[in-house]
Amino acid sequence: MKFPRIILCLILIIYGGFLSNCKTIENTFKTVNVSAGGEISTLRFYTRSSSIQKNNPFRGDIDVGEGRQWHSDLRQIERGFYTVSLPVGRIPVIERAENFWSFLRFFRYSATFSSPKVFRGSIYNYPDDGRRSNNIYDSFFIESLPLPASVTRKMEYIYEEYQAFFTFFIPYLSFENWNFGIGLNWGIARYNFDLLEEDKRVSHVVGQYRPLNGARLLFEYRVGGGLNKGLFQRTYIFIDANNGELTSNHPLRVDLSRSNGLPADPLYATWSVLRIGIRKEIDLIEDERPDIDCKCGDQGIKNTGKKTLEKS
Repeated sequence: MKFPRIILCLILIIYGGFLSNCKTIENTFKTVNVSAGGEISTLRFYTRSSSIQKNNPFRGDIDVGEGRQWHSDLRQIERGFYTVSLPVGRIPVIERAENFWSFLRFFRYSATFSSPKVFRGSIYNYPDDGRRSNNIYDSFFIESLPLPASVTRKMEYIYEEYQAFFTFFIPYLSFENWNFGIGLNWGIARYNFDLLEEDKRVSHVVGQYRPLNGARLLFEYRVGGGLNKGLFQRTYIFIDANNGELTSNHPLRVDLSRSNGLPADPLYATWSVLRIGIRKEIDLIEDERPDIDCKCGDQGIKNTGKKTLEKS
């Protein structure tokens, strides 16, 4: 899949709506968050089950309730991570909501760019179990009763992914020394996906994109308390949980065919990540001229300062 321009345009339009004036743009990008720590990430591949597979009581690899046929075990990795993100901000359109709509003031947004992660593991029974038959009855039998995972067709996979996503918190609660938020993620994931069978690469996919969405839970505690200076100024420890179960509506690209020459079934992936780390707010722009009013429009920028030009 090529870069999903429609999704990117929607994100930019929404984000551009928030940045409705030049002062808002400056306030948004004058501070960034740099985070680092340790994370536990999981990944699992599956295909959508057919009606024949769902009704087969002998298929232990199928989740009947979800309609999924699993093709890998749950792969878990522990690693260090780093992210760069925009601070959680108020939505300018609704930040001044009053009366009945005052609850909208707890809606916040943020954007995150995550470090790459690499998964390695095994895929079994994909795109089939390796048996081939041109007989319709044999093909039905093979589809209904594949070989067990211990003796079936296996391939090794290498999956690498980069994530950039926008989070809409509903709600986000901010207090003096701690923050708490529940939100939804929308963004883009860029991935590379290799499949190897008997030390031979059978599928090689590089630089593909897919939509990214899911749920997020964030808890932060301010380490420095009320410190205005020093290393721990505006420093937080946090727990960040993300679930990507909602990504099942978009398959991964796989350049692979079944043993009978037919196209392989679409392959999907679920993921989750739990992060524990430390976050530091860093100012990129300092307020050196507080007496300058930024007004966008035909009049340009108006200077209301009291400085005068003295002629010699």
